[in-house]
Amino acid sequence: MQTSEKMYQDFTFAVRNPGGHSSRPRPDNAIYELSAALKKLEAHRFTPAMTETTRAYLQFRQKFEQGALGDAMRRWLANKDDGEAADIIEADQSEIGTTRTRCVATRLEGGHANNALPQLAKATVNCRILPGITAEAVQAEADHLRRKLTGSLKITAPQALGASLVAPVIEVFRAQFPDIVVEYEGSERQLDLLAGEADVALRAGFVEPDDRYAFDPVGRTEWAVYCSTAFARVSGMPGGMDEIGRFPVVALGGSIGESPSVTWFMAHADRNRVAGLAKTVPNMADILHAGLGVGILPCVVGDKESMLHRCFGPVPELCSFLWIVTTVEARRSAVVASFVKVAVQWFAGHQGKQGLS
Repeated sequence: MQTSEKMYQDFTFAVRNPGGHSSRPRPDNAIYELSAALKKLEAHRFTPAMTETTRAYLQFRQKFEQGALGDAMRRWLANKDDGEAADIIEADQSEIGTTRTRCVATRLEGGHANNALPQLAKATVNCRILPGITAEAVQAEADHLRRKLTGSLKITAPQALGASLVAPVIEVFRAQFPDIVVEYEGSERQLDLLAGEADVALRAGFVEPDDRYAFDPVGRTEWAVYCSTAFARVSGMPGGMDEIGRFPVVALGGSIGESPSVTWFMAHADRNRVAGLAKTVPNMADILHAGLGVGILPCVVGDKESMLHRCFGPVPELCSFLWIVTTVEARRSAVVASFVKVAVQWFAGHQGKQGLS
C-alpha cells in the first residue's frame, strides 16, 4: 500500500485590457493588474491540513527535532487546528509544502509591442494540492484571491440617476468585490472630487471634464417631454417641439437650468406661460405630477413615473453625455480603477436600454 502524493495542477491568471498607445497610458494596465494579483498570491497561505502521511512523518521527525521547530511539530500533532504551529513548520526552508497546498507563479507573458499598452498579461501558476482537496476548490480560492480588494469607495451621481444607473453598477461591483465598503451620495450638487468629497462620480453634461480629471465616456442619457396624465386629459399635450409654445411649461432652474439643452427647450416655449420652476430633476417630476404643465425629464426618470405621460421624444437636442469621472490620482487606486472598469462594462452592455444611447 502506498500513500497519496500531492496533486499537480496548473492554473492561468490572465488580465485583458483594451490597450492603446504607450504615449497615452491608461489607468488600468493589464501588467499592473496581474502584478497586483500575483503579490496577493505570494502573501496568501492556504489552510493547513494534516494528512495521514504528514502525521506519520512528523511523529518521526519530532523525536529528533529540537527548539522552536520541534515544539511546533509537537503542538500541531496534538492539535491539528493549531494554525500558528503549522505556520512555524511551513516557515522552515526544509518543510515548505508539508502543512498545506502551495501555489506559485512559474511563468509570465504579457504585451505585444514595446510602444503599446498590453492587451493581455498572463501568468502560469503551479499548484501542489494536498490529497483530499479538489483542484476546483483551489481554483475557486485562487480566483477569489485574485479579485479580492478591501477598503472603501464613495460614489456620487445626480440624485435622479442613482436608482436607474448607479445602483445596478454598485450591485455588480459588490458581487465581484464583496469586501469593499461602498458609500453613495445622490446629489444635484456636484461633489468636489478634487477636494476628496467623493472618489468616483457619474456626471451628465455637454462639455467633457477638464484635464484635472480622469474620465470615461459611457453614453448619452435621453430626455423627453412629459406631463401628468390628468393634465393630458384636460389640456391635451404637445406632439412636437413646434407645439410647445401653446402649452404652459415647468422650467428648470438652478445650475441645470443654464445647460444648453434647457436653454434650447425654453427658446421654444412661451415664457409668459411658465407655470412652475423646478431647481432639480426630482423637483420637476413632483411639479409635473401636480398638473401645472409640460416639462423635460431624463427618460430613466420620467418613464418610471406611472402618473406621468411621455408627450414625445426622446429629443436629440436634449440628450446629454455621461461620464464616469475620478481624479487622476484616485484612478491609480486599485479599488477606484476596478469600479471604473465594472461601470464602463455595465454601460457598454446597456446601450439602447434604460434611457441610454
